[in-house]
Amino acid sequence: IADFLAGQGGNDCEALVCRRYPEVAIALDWLGKFAKARMTGTGACVFAAVENEVRALSIARQFTNEHAAPWRAFAARGMNRSPLHRFTA
Repeated sequence: IADFLAGQGGNDCEALVCRRYPEVAIALDWLGKFAKARMTGTGACVFAAVENEVRALSIARQFTNEHAAPWRAFAARGMNRSPLHRFTA
């Protein structure tokens, strides 16, 4: 995931998903005003890495103020390794 977040590689599904589901393209464009916006897998979520929690919360709050349901925004800390790995070690 670190390489992906560093801009190496891309999502092969993104162009097709954005054509078939314009709301995903809208979300990517909106989030892209703040940071490099990415799409998870086949587009269930879009996300962007930002410099800190305060910035993430600010962006999520702004999104919520500008967009109506059913969309939802939240801030989450990314991880390069699942916490479940320690349980399987």
